[in-house]
Amino acid sequence: MPNPPEADPLDNWCWRAWWELDPERQWAAGGMGPPQPLSIPWRASDAWAEHHGLDRDELALLRQCLAAMDAVYREWCAEKAKKTGDQ
Repeated sequence: MPNPPEADPLDNWCWRAWWELDPERQWAAGGMGPPQPLSIPWRASDAWAEHHGLDRDELALLRQCLAAMDAVYREWCAEKAKKTGDQ
């Protein structure tokens, strides 16, 4: 099996942004189950992009990446709640 390519840490900026922006995320009340995460607010991603000097194309990529990661995270949280019987 071939060795996987080395990942350049500079290529992980969307991942770092997602983690850094996580505290900006709000959570929806779960009713009878646990709270569920909402998406990271677009204003937070815009502020992060401005702070890091991103251009319009990079901001668009950041928003797409954050949306995709948020979708996976919400799905994971929902599955976790089902497995623990909290939903």
